[in-house]
Order: sequence, then C-alpha cells, then structure tokens
Amino acid sequence: MKKPNDCTSFEPKVRDLIQGAERYHERFYDKQPSSGPRVYFHKGPKLYFHKRAFETHKACDPKHLESVYAALVSWDMNRPMDVNKGPRMVDFRDFEDSLMPLKPKIHEAQGFKLSVISGADWTHWDLVESIFKGMTIMEGPKKLVGHSKVMAHMLPDLIPPIDNRFTLKYLHKALPQDLDRQWLLFKEIICCVFAPIAQRPAFKELYKRWRSDQKRFPMDTSVPKVIDNLIVGRVLLKGVGKA
Repeated sequence: MKKPNDCTSFEPKVRDLIQGAERYHERFYDKQPSSGPRVYFHKGPKLYFHKRAFETHKACDPKHLESVYAALVSWDMNRPMDVNKGPRMVDFRDFEDSLMPLKPKIHEAQGFKLSVISGADWTHWDLVESIFKGMTIMEGPKKLVGHSKVMAHMLPDLIPPIDNRFTLKYLHKALPQDLDRQWLLFKEIICCVFAPIAQRPAFKELYKRWRSDQKRFPMDTSVPKVIDNLIVGRVLLKGVGKA
C-alpha cells in the first residue's frame, strides 16, 4: 500500500491551527458579519441533523442512514435540480444499498480513534479504505468530500468532514478525479494534519474544555469535528493564505 507523502509540508498548518486554536474556535462560533449572506455552521438544520446522526452512529441502521443523508443535504451537498453546477447526491436507496453490506466493517472501525494513528503504517487503513471505496453517495467522479462527511457521522472518533471551501483550500490541495488518488489525499490529510493535532497535549486540554460545554459549543461533537471547526474558523478569520 502506497504511503502518504512526507508530512513536512503540512507542519506549518498544524502549528498554525494549534497556536491559533482559541481564536479560530471563537470565530467559528461568532455571529456572521452583518453584511452579506449569513451562513450558520452551528445551528438550524446543519446542527440538528448532524447531532441526530452522531447520536445514532453505533446502530448504523436505516434510521441512522436517513439522518446521515439528511445531514449531507443540510450541509449543501445536494444542489437544487435547476442549478447546473455543484454536488449532487444519489437516491437514498442507492446510498443505503451501498452501506448495508459494509455494516460489519463500519462496526469494527468504530473502535478506532484519531488519537492513536501513528502514520502511514497504521494497521487499520485497509479496512478504512474498503469503507471509503465501497460506499455510494455522490454522483460524478468527485467522491472525497461526500464520503468524508458520511464517514464523519459513522466513525466520528476517527474521520473528519472534509470540504473544498475550507479544508482543501486551506491546505492548498486540489481534488483529483480518480477514486484511488482521492483516497490517498484523504488518508494524507488525516495522517498529516488531523492526527498530529489530535495528539498534541495543548489541543487535548482545549478539547476537554470545549466538549464539556455543549450548550455554548454544540458542534464540538468529536475530536475530528473540533479540528474541522478550527479550520473553518481560521479561514473565516484569516482566509486561505499561508500559515
């Protein structure tokens, strides 16, 4: 199995997110600017369906899959039919049919945690890869974003949601067309950005504090999601320039 690229190029991003964590977290939960459209990341349907999917993830049953499917719609993963460009999701039954055979693997992978990933030689990547490549959620060749958001709701202790607007732009990564290269990029981002942050003592202390206050920080539902929130906050605060 091919190893991800050397993580050296990601180290400035990791330092940036650790050093600015409190400011970026605060920005994520700030009210949106008074001018321009308001997009809330931590309330309304985005929060409601995310929490429902998170709370039922151990079951991985049709009710859970419906919550995951609804969460992706609320996260703007299915553009209206009259919009020519943008992501489109497959029918729910196709999504469900692709996931149910993977249920034993998903249950096994639910025991894995981001905090114990040691890098390219982590022994469970083959199992995670089979889940990533076995599901069907998005139409078209670009799968990484949709797959990551599904897996973030099924394997919340291990997988972060990844998107174009924040994650990939902040990391200056383009989304490949073929699934094998998308998988390698997905793995690289987890190994080189999310796992190193999850394992830093400074982050662990912040996470413990934020996670204990769900009333103020309702979108802080897991270690990978909190790191994702930091990336969103960082981009909202400072854009996608160099760290």
